[in-house]
Amino acid sequence: MNDEMSGQLTQHWTIPPAAQQMLYIQGAGGTFPIEGEYGLFTLDVPSSVITLYWGGEDGTALVRLRWQPDNLDWDGSVCVGGYIDAIHFNYSGAILYLGGHPLLVDAPAKTANYTKPVFNHGLATDLKESCTTWFLPPESPLMSTVQLALAHNLRVHFMGHLADHGSPWWQIMTLPLLLQGVMVFSS
Repeated sequence: MNDEMSGQLTQHWTIPPAAQQMLYIQGAGGTFPIEGEYGLFTLDVPSSVITLYWGGEDGTALVRLRWQPDNLDWDGSVCVGGYIDAIHFNYSGAILYLGGHPLLVDAPAKTANYTKPVFNHGLATDLKESCTTWFLPPESPLMSTVQLALAHNLRVHFMGHLADHGSPWWQIMTLPLLLQGVMVFSS
């Protein structure tokens, strides 16, 4: 399917209908909407790195993907590094507001990690900072960690996933990212 300018985001995971209208691909030649449940797109010029945006080129940068043939193998995962700007608590959990930059999908090494993690490793600091919203259920063991990170203004990497189709979070949030992991860095 993919040549140097046409491709698709995913093959084994379908993009929720509410997200299909909101996702845009940015390459070296500009920003273009994706189409359909697998995220078909066409670029103007070949690009080695693709940025996925929510809401267009002025929207929220979600993830950086390396170009590869056939499909980009995106599975709805989002990794962002930055600071927690605010937490909104209610009966169903917490909504976290994270200002930061996306990380390259393969930024955390896939080999044994024997070196100290570095906050800026893989961070797309060439992009403008944007805000992502993340949901965390009240029973999550991550709840106290994110509260501590906010209180002490600590840098974090958030790892999570765009909510699947049919998830109730699409009714509550415009960009429903479900928080699945946090790495906290000392200042």
